[in-house]
Amino acid sequence: MKKYLIFTVISVVTLLMTDCKKGKMKTFIIPQPVKVVNSSGAFILSDPVKIFISPSDSGLKRNAEFLAEKIKIFSGYDVNIIKSPVDTEKGIHLKFDKNILFREGYHLKIDSQNINISGQTAAGIFYGIQSLLQLFPQVLHNSEKGNKLCAISCVEITDYPRFSWRGMHLDVCRHFFEVDFINKYIDFLASYKMNVFHWHLTDDQGWRIEIKKYPKLTEVGAWRIEEDGKKYGGFYTQEQIKEIIKYAADRYITVLPEVEMPGHATALLYAYPELACTDSGPKTIPNSWGIFYDVMNPGKEETFAFIDDVLTEVSRLFPCPYIHIGGDECPKEQWKKSILCQETIRKNKLKDELELQGYFIKRVEKILVSKGKKLIGWDEILEGGLAPEATVMSWRGNKGGIESANQEHDVVMAPSNFVYLNNIQGDAEYEPLGHTPANTLEKVYYYDPVPEQLPPENRKYILGGEGCLWTEYIPSPDIAEYMLFPRLMALAEVYWSPSDKKDYDSFLKRMIYNFSNLKVQDINFRIPKPTGLKLKNIILEKPGNFNPENPLKSSGAIIRYTTDGSEPRLNSVIYKIPLKIYDNKILKTKLYLNDQYSSETLIAFFYKPDTSKNGLYCNIYENAEIPVPAEAKPFQILKVYDIDPHIPYKTDKVVVAKYIARLRVQTINEMTFYLKADASVRLYFNSSLMVKKEVQPGVKTYSEFKFHPQNNFIDIIIEYKISEGGEMLELGTISKSGNREPLSPSAFVK
Repeated sequence: MKKYLIFTVISVVTLLMTDCKKGKMKTFIIPQPVKVVNSSGAFILSDPVKIFISPSDSGLKRNAEFLAEKIKIFSGYDVNIIKSPVDTEKGIHLKFDKNILFREGYHLKIDSQNINISGQTAAGIFYGIQSLLQLFPQVLHNSEKGNKLCAISCVEITDYPRFSWRGMHLDVCRHFFEVDFINKYIDFLASYKMNVFHWHLTDDQGWRIEIKKYPKLTEVGAWRIEEDGKKYGGFYTQEQIKEIIKYAADRYITVLPEVEMPGHATALLYAYPELACTDSGPKTIPNSWGIFYDVMNPGKEETFAFIDDVLTEVSRLFPCPYIHIGGDECPKEQWKKSILCQETIRKNKLKDELELQGYFIKRVEKILVSKGKKLIGWDEILEGGLAPEATVMSWRGNKGGIESANQEHDVVMAPSNFVYLNNIQGDAEYEPLGHTPANTLEKVYYYDPVPEQLPPENRKYILGGEGCLWTEYIPSPDIAEYMLFPRLMALAEVYWSPSDKKDYDSFLKRMIYNFSNLKVQDINFRIPKPTGLKLKNIILEKPGNFNPENPLKSSGAIIRYTTDGSEPRLNSVIYKIPLKIYDNKILKTKLYLNDQYSSETLIAFFYKPDTSKNGLYCNIYENAEIPVPAEAKPFQILKVYDIDPHIPYKTDKVVVAKYIARLRVQTINEMTFYLKADASVRLYFNSSLMVKKEVQPGVKTYSEFKFHPQNNFIDIIIEYKISEGGEMLELGTISKSGNREPLSPSAFVK
């Protein structure tokens, strides 16, 4: 066995050196370092591995222990941490270097004798360690734990971040995540040199942080009743929060807490209705999404006393210099009706309810300043006048960030149309339920936090940026990881790497190489799927050419496909030229990366309708609501062949589409159906109401239900508020194995 290992190591080193001489060796680090110089040769880890730190540099012990743990996991070797002033002995050397210019910068040099990582600060050295871990060879990552083979190619890297604020947000209110996943999430950020974890702890759907002075916040406010009648929720004790903060600090990540106010406060007001604008407060904690009208009452001094008490406990818990107070999406209807709010407006000579919000935010800022903290909030805090020292997090595009920077206020850029990773990653028809529009991998990668419109002298106020993960449609860690990866990698490069280093093709190659790191950590990541087919059901009015697009073509990925309904495999046909389809087909395509990784299957159903038998009607009503009155007259009647939300209608008013169809089914046994929609919708089977969803614009819904047909036909009516959606409406069946399939246009008969 020992001879085999020696032979294997020599073989790998020879291969590495040969590739280096040929100029083939490259580093595959994410985010892209500022400067990389590759050289020939390799450093071979030997058992035991020695990590050297200076006896006087006690701050490095934590970094050394972190690296030692990772080396043990990857190589199976023992690791000794040695305090020694001598840096000539073979091993890994961690040391401070005052000559490194940037606080979070590092220098990493690997030759055949030593690995040297130096930085001005311990954080910089930690980032050098993260780069080193990505340089571990793939043969190590892909092998069983305990494999004692580790040859690391020689390289010299000089690196530092572009921005000081490199953050990622997590909403734990819409769906709750246990402590283990919070720590795993922090590890995700640390791996890609991000340094702020924005923890969204309170919202309408749940209060998640223990406040000892107000126990009902978690006894009552942390729990809601779901549609199925089950109790749902959870919260973090102060002891758990302290442990998470320490876990993050050990990885040089600052935890930014967010306590929403004055809006998004339904859970709080349900627990303490005396702080509401109405006499009784909200009737329940919502189990749906959107903007809710119950908000805190700024006309009551008790409101500010409560805020002071809560922020006192939050400030003591979190070392972060900032506290995020939300400030977004606060409806003003209750303030307009509140006698106390109107008195506050008159007493303080405010113009209107917008200035009342400004008054509220400024009072909260004074509370925070008294506790040695800075206020940060979403860009709505600009409305009614910005608090004197406030930092703005710009989420509604770049406008709020530009306005704030021009007022010489610090800004963190988080525009939803680029860096919200809860938004779907491709065409809505083929993605899990999520927010729209799509923020594709490429779109995220090319985002720049510094707007071109911002004058050069004010660009210094852009601290950096952060991505967001709102969890309305993310109920589990598995789905959270799917939404994060690989877009988190792209985002990390946006915030760390120099803008002139952006190279999407290079990023894709490094991303694919790093998939092995994700795989060994059991992280659920998304392989980009073929694109170009917008709909699952494609009606063939005439034969046509169809062109699945390869989003990773520049990285050598290929598309394989079938047209007989079978699953694409490694021996399936490779897509090269446009596909000409004449009649009914099931096209299945899948992206393959080096025959090692493959995407999910993209399925498109092609139908050539029989115009004498197939079809359904779509009636369009303007200025209508759901349900549509029986006497209402449509202003358009369309003959269609599928339940397609992409209906061309000739009005800019509120529009309801009413689909009327007869569905032919193959069985008279009980069936399970599902309905997905991106707007308010009602579904009737044989005049019985099966689904009723009334939601705010932009809110997605998903319903499952069972139905027992009495014969082979079901009369269907769907009423859908198309003017508030228009992207997603899908009715289908669920098989006994759990597979979902949209209804075939051929099933709709006259």
